[in-house]
Amino acid sequence: MRSRRAVRYLKKDSIAGRLIYRRSYPEPLRPFLPGISKGAKGPRELVRSLKARDITEPGALDLYRAAAAEYDLAVAHARKAQKFSEKQARGEFDTLSAETVAYLAKVFEAEWHAREERDLAAGGAAWAEQARHGWQYMLDEFREWRVEQDLYHMEEWWADQARELCAAQGYALAPDDRDGLLRLCAALNDVAIIISDQSKARLRGNIVPVPAAPPRPERREPPTRFPKLASAAQSFEAIVERLLETERLGTGQSTKEAARTGLRFFREVHGQPAPSAITKQMVSEWLDMLAQRPAKLDKSEMALPLSEVVARYEGRKDIKRLSSTTLEKYLRALNARWAQAQDEEGLIADGLPNPFSRKRVTAAPHRKPVAGLGRETLDAIFALPIFTAGERPTQGKGEACYWLPLLMLWTGCRPEEAAQLIVDDISVDPVTGHPTLAITGDGEHPEKGPRRLKTAKRSSGERTIHIPRPLLDLNFLAYVAAVRAAGHAALFPKLRTKGKRGLLFSGFSGWWSAYLRDHGVLPKGDGPRPSREFRHVWTTAAREAGIPREAREYIQGHVPDKRATNDTYGDREALGRAARDIAFPKINLSKVRPWRKEDMAAD
Repeated sequence: MRSRRAVRYLKKDSIAGRLIYRRSYPEPLRPFLPGISKGAKGPRELVRSLKARDITEPGALDLYRAAAAEYDLAVAHARKAQKFSEKQARGEFDTLSAETVAYLAKVFEAEWHAREERDLAAGGAAWAEQARHGWQYMLDEFREWRVEQDLYHMEEWWADQARELCAAQGYALAPDDRDGLLRLCAALNDVAIIISDQSKARLRGNIVPVPAAPPRPERREPPTRFPKLASAAQSFEAIVERLLETERLGTGQSTKEAARTGLRFFREVHGQPAPSAITKQMVSEWLDMLAQRPAKLDKSEMALPLSEVVARYEGRKDIKRLSSTTLEKYLRALNARWAQAQDEEGLIADGLPNPFSRKRVTAAPHRKPVAGLGRETLDAIFALPIFTAGERPTQGKGEACYWLPLLMLWTGCRPEEAAQLIVDDISVDPVTGHPTLAITGDGEHPEKGPRRLKTAKRSSGERTIHIPRPLLDLNFLAYVAAVRAAGHAALFPKLRTKGKRGLLFSGFSGWWSAYLRDHGVLPKGDGPRPSREFRHVWTTAAREAGIPREAREYIQGHVPDKRATNDTYGDREALGRAARDIAFPKINLSKVRPWRKEDMAAD
């Protein structure tokens, strides 16, 4: 008889009767769980389906053990990250010696193997195929960077993982230890190359031992304590890096990227001066140099200093340069960091003028309106086997490959808004009785954690729309009912987060673009076509259908036009009813087969 302890944290789904591993995280650790963005609360619990109604069924106990191991690892990570945050708050930082870099590389290797074992046990053959595809895509890049000692691309790819690894092991990376960071990035790149053969062997079904975690080296030097007020010798770049890595400030990933890229270009023009040495003239020279940089560079030129790149392309009228929008992004990022360091954190002396403020970047010419995907491209998309024959490719994330493009087409929503939907977002209008779809940043997604909308900071984006009739005709409500009956909270339960920002659609978009190219919808070698282009298609169709501007803005989650102040008065939810009558008479959708439960792959 099994011990009671062996089956703790199990619950049964009330509808399907499947076993679910459900375990709450300690409340203080939630913000420090793996993959949680700075400032986010983190998920309340870990929920994993055992895909069985009884623990004795084949595979159920293995999934239980995998879930328990995942929980233990996440909590251990969170405890270290919490200690790291406390250490950082005290102003204590570490420099990465050669011994420490070697230790961290061994930790990275052991954790890679352990994580891969867990993911393989949970995802099976489908996950293995996706992982093999990842090696095929990146391994040659890793090797090329190593041969060429391409630190630019190593840092670009590995820096965030290097910082997360340091934090997880309790090392608060000193803001001015750029050399240590680059050494660690190069070491992680080497580890990836070394373990690739072992990883691919495991993915083919071979048994590959998981190495033990290495012993932690004894600390030889006490951590460096940075003064509250920056010294004259402390560079502006070091101050900004400290701000970006302070968890309490909750700096978003896109802001970090803009600030770090802007700082790198500033360093290439002026070095690493202290705040007191930076003048408005220096900022103007930096912007002038940036404005001459080509928008796209050959891979061999990416590591070149800005001045050398500009010199290479001087006088070339055929080369597109960085846009004013890009320059403005870097300028604003550094302007905001200066103000934050001076006004909020006291890291820059009071009275020192902000050289990044009140600088003007000439606006670029108005862009040519984007019409979206062309008619022939749309016809080809919706003639693909996933829409016409019930095909469900392994990497297509189950029913997401069928419904996500259709939802983006018929509702005009942003890709991540569709990807993070949960079944509770589908309801009924109490006035009309028509089914509705809520697009909201409220609530939690079981994989992503707290949901968010891109426009939340501008107090827009929240909306409830009537589900367009063609989606109902394609059996959308039957799909929702099937997902709910299977015990899933997420509308697309096979989607997983990917990338620095932890987005669900990022885990789908790469495959989607490749699928379109493989089927001749997009030309080979063409860059990924953003799925946002469905929004432009929707806007055109809405105009042609006579949907008023105010309703179009509401349905697509745009900020109301401030020129018409009364547009913001009253409840705008009634505007969402116009979505049900949208039509696409110029697109051939006749081949799209209504969804059937038989198409649904087993979870």
